[in-house]
Parts: sequence; structure tokens; C-alpha cells
Amino acid sequence: MTGHKDEYLCRKLSEQICAACKTTVVCTGGVHIDQITKDEIQEIMRTVEEMGNIVIRHIKKRNEDSK
Repeated sequence: MTGHKDEYLCRKLSEQICAACKTTVVCTGGVHIDQITKDEIQEIMRTVEEMGNIVIRHIKKRNEDSK
């Protein structure tokens, strides 16, 4: 939902993949953790970036393999 923090995570992930792979990206997701701490937020943000890197590697490998 717009205005929720999970929108930021989905936007960050989709923009990361879009920029690296030069393709249209759609991302949906949601996160809810009661009384989340700043450390947990940072961990989630790092994990989302790592997920993006995994997806980017997979897309680039698939594109190379299909040549």
C-alpha cells in the first residue's frame, strides 16, 4: 500500500533490478513485524538488496545462456 514502508522495499528492489538489467520490473510484497527494531529494519533492507543481487545474477545468466 502506498505510504507503507513495504512500498519502499518493493520500490528499492524493482529499481535495483530495472537499472541493472534494463528491463521492466514489477514487485509486490509485504512485511509486517510487530514492534520492529532499527536493527531489524536494517537487516531487512540488507536482505532485500541481497535478493536483488541474486535476481540480477539469475536474469543476466539466463540472458547469456539464451544467446
